[in-house]
Amino acid sequence: MQINDASSAHSEPQLGSINFRLLNCAVEELRPHPGYIRHKLSVQTSQLAALAQSGELAFQAPLIITRDRFIVDGYARFEFANRQGRAVLPCLEYDLDEQEALVWLIERHGPSHGLSDFIRTVIALDLEIDLRNKALINMRQGGRMKGLSTLTEAEKIDSRKEIARVARVSVGNVHKVKYILAHASVPIQEAARTDEISISLAEKWSHEPESARESARS
Repeated sequence: MQINDASSAHSEPQLGSINFRLLNCAVEELRPHPGYIRHKLSVQTSQLAALAQSGELAFQAPLIITRDRFIVDGYARFEFANRQGRAVLPCLEYDLDEQEALVWLIERHGPSHGLSDFIRTVIALDLEIDLRNKALINMRQGGRMKGLSTLTEAEKIDSRKEIARVARVSVGNVHKVKYILAHASVPIQEAARTDEISISLAEKWSHEPESARESARS
């Protein structure tokens, strides 16, 4: 799945009160976020061509990175710099851990930047274990503080709703994507990943035998 460089549309990061600093980083120190690699994301060829035409202006906007040098935004510039043999790139380093960086990577790269609803949901599902762990911590803290009383809604973490919020899809689509990942064939998953078919259709076909799917296609 190809991904656009979101900074071209949003040069100023909106990360509230998170600490950051502007610095020059050696290109060899920078690395793609593990989620970027795990889900086989890539830069669009057309964007690399546009950067080549921009000359030095291509590197005017800083990359967004974490304290561990994971790239959040600026993958096209990073790849272009590697192709040019460039040694240093300007970066905004934010005090983000791996999970926080994954959330912003998803939020920065919406449909207009090359990520379909399906692939954004798949990436956001990487957050599920962490969200469940936070929910368990909240429950334990609530038990210590309130005895047998139930937690308030504000203290509960609904992981599916949070995943849906980050991926900008419905909770229903989160359920469907999980089913597709668990039950659909590889061709169906790839068709949903590339937006050839919708999440709903991919989920429907996941319930049907192959013969029924072939009939539907013809």
